[in-house]
Amino acid sequence: MEEHVFNKRAFSIIFASVAIVLCAYAYTVRAEEGDNGDFSGGDGDGGEVPVADNTETADVQPLGPYGGDLWDVAIDSTSGYVYTVAKDSPNGFYRSNDGGDTWEGIEGVDYGGGVAVEVNQDNGNVFTAFNGGLYRSEDNGVTFTRISEDFGTALLYAQGVLITSSNSTAGAVLVSSDEGDNFDTVMVADGVTIWWLESSPTDGEFYALGFDSDYVTRVYRSTDSAATWSELTIPTIQDNSAGPRVCVNPTDANNIALSGGYNANGYYSADGGDTWVETAVMSQTCVFDQEGRLYFSEQYSNDGGATWEALGQDESNTALGGHNITIDPTDVDVLYVDGIPGLSKSIDRGETWADMNQGILGVTITDISQATDKNIMWGAAYNGIVKTENFTSENPTWSFVIQEPGGAIWVKPDDGNIVVAGEIGAIVRTTDGGDTWSENLISDLITTDYVVNEIIQDVSDENTLYAAVMSNDPNVPKTGYVFKSTDLGATWEDMELLDGPAAQTIAQASNGDIYVGVGAEGGTSYKTGIYKYSDSEWTHVDNSPEEEVVKVAVDPDDDSTVYAIASIEYGNNDTTNFGFYKSTDAGETWTKITEGLDRLREYHSLTVQASTEPNTLYLGATNYYSQGVLLKSSDGGETWGTLYTGLQDETFYTLFFDGTIAGTSRGLFDLKSKASLTLKKVNKAARVGTQHRGAQSAKKTTVQVKTTLKDAVTNKKLSQQRVNLFRKIGDTLTGVGHGKTNAKGVATITVKIKPAQKKVKFVAKWSPKNDDTNEYVSAQSDALSVKVKK
Repeated sequence: MEEHVFNKRAFSIIFASVAIVLCAYAYTVRAEEGDNGDFSGGDGDGGEVPVADNTETADVQPLGPYGGDLWDVAIDSTSGYVYTVAKDSPNGFYRSNDGGDTWEGIEGVDYGGGVAVEVNQDNGNVFTAFNGGLYRSEDNGVTFTRISEDFGTALLYAQGVLITSSNSTAGAVLVSSDEGDNFDTVMVADGVTIWWLESSPTDGEFYALGFDSDYVTRVYRSTDSAATWSELTIPTIQDNSAGPRVCVNPTDANNIALSGGYNANGYYSADGGDTWVETAVMSQTCVFDQEGRLYFSEQYSNDGGATWEALGQDESNTALGGHNITIDPTDVDVLYVDGIPGLSKSIDRGETWADMNQGILGVTITDISQATDKNIMWGAAYNGIVKTENFTSENPTWSFVIQEPGGAIWVKPDDGNIVVAGEIGAIVRTTDGGDTWSENLISDLITTDYVVNEIIQDVSDENTLYAAVMSNDPNVPKTGYVFKSTDLGATWEDMELLDGPAAQTIAQASNGDIYVGVGAEGGTSYKTGIYKYSDSEWTHVDNSPEEEVVKVAVDPDDDSTVYAIASIEYGNNDTTNFGFYKSTDAGETWTKITEGLDRLREYHSLTVQASTEPNTLYLGATNYYSQGVLLKSSDGGETWGTLYTGLQDETFYTLFFDGTIAGTSRGLFDLKSKASLTLKKVNKAARVGTQHRGAQSAKKTTVQVKTTLKDAVTNKKLSQQRVNLFRKIGDTLTGVGHGKTNAKGVATITVKIKPAQKKVKFVAKWSPKNDDTNEYVSAQSDALSVKVKK
């Protein structure tokens, strides 16, 4: 069996620099006074990204899995709070007051992905670098104030000094002695990217590690509280743009260690860096604890690197990543390590471990697949391959069954134990629910420079699968393949896709025709658009979008209707051909539709809600604030409304309809549409009349009201729906009537009541039934007050 070793570098994502165009969005900043520092959605001090108000359009429920790419942890010895940042994850800051058992994030603001976190151990102030700036919190991470727009990946608070690398001035650091109220820019070395900062137990002594233009590691030391720096002579560590670190023993300033990063062994110095001894351990992490133990990734040494011992394994059967080890400043037995799925914690100095991720929304989901038994759901994620067997429960429990980054996933509908997963340069398969996995099944077809984007099942032969594959190196033109398996993924063959373009997405019509969306980076000569496989032949669909087509979908009820989205994420600022396309003649001609889509910058995902007339579609995209958005169409894509507006860097990578399940850069979410239910009186006032019953008579009030029910996102009128009417007295609701909506979504309800006061209040309610429960949540109107005339 193949051993799966986690390698985050192999799945690194390079983001292009894109200019942010500010549009006149009608967003509401959900911020009460004092709730979020100086963030006001546009004052230039706290940030310019508005926080969306989705309360009228969407009901959003997180489904897990919890965790993420957690490269930094800080522990506050004054309060016991633990903080972590989720790298590249939206609003990527989390805090825990129970030692990592549970975590909570920040809401009502939008600071961007997490970068680094530090704590002032004297007063508990927290310093956090987000993609949007460097922030300070004076209330244990509840609220933040931005203290610098210039910041870098290196961040340190020690000896009363706050230091961060500079993004605007290469080779410089920003130094503050007043917790960020003021900064001085200090040059460390021209042409060097500062990657790591470290403090020494010697007063005023700090270290900075970086790499030059040739990716050679450089180390610098300051003995005057970061005011000036001089270079140390160290062994050559080459070709590590993101790896090496320097650390200093807090019990002896002469003991210094260098980790070698991804490609080289580390080094140890016992004389303050004058001489170095090579260790036998390759590592990114480098940290000493308070008793002088040295940690390199998953190993530790008690004798200055002469001998090494391995840390224990995670009891949750997940990997320790080795990018970061944080030691509790008050207890050397307590360690936090990043890994799969996020953080692992040890309370016995690394002998045993347990996952600590509940509440951290930082797992990037790239693909999902569900069995006919809806409790069985599988997902492909940057952190690995995940599964749950209780997906329909309120809080699904997930396990990471493969510790390699996943790109695509397929589960056999009638047997959740048979799963095919696409990884970097590989397809693997399990027939026992993930307990064991095959070796790479396409090792003879591609190299590790390729990624499997999507796997689908043939519409008429359950044993046949197709896979869309493309090259994964963003520095070269993209090429790709379409592979086919006729034995449920056990063996694969090349379908010889015409021209060999990068296959991004694959879909099949019920008649067997296959559509493949392809594309290369901007400026390359490789084919873009859509290829079609029909009657055993490939053809390029000449009228298809001339851009990178990232998703194709076929109407499950009409082979002639095909949808596509085109988007380029790298190297192309010409958005002329980006967007949503529709064909009603099986791909012969295409129409670009822009109604409701004019404020988008990138397109990522698309899905069709089956058995709706016309089709209901969902589209995941990014707006000009870099916020992820989910849009909905109730008319086959002709017009669109915004269902949900998310956070900066929140990307909708995959969509699946059973309810709208979205795989994003924050995990899986269930997003249901809200309905708009209004209640109006038909007659101006209710009148009291006399109703005769033989010898008796009683005064009754006839009240007629009109309800209108429609989709709050798309304004689609919801017909043939039962709406219930209630009389409202205080907080008590009493049912008094009901009606069924017509083709215009309107129901008129007449009730007779015996009034007990001059005014009567009514409330209308609607609850979705049958298939509508997947699409909508219940709706309630505002209270309607009706006067009673005597």
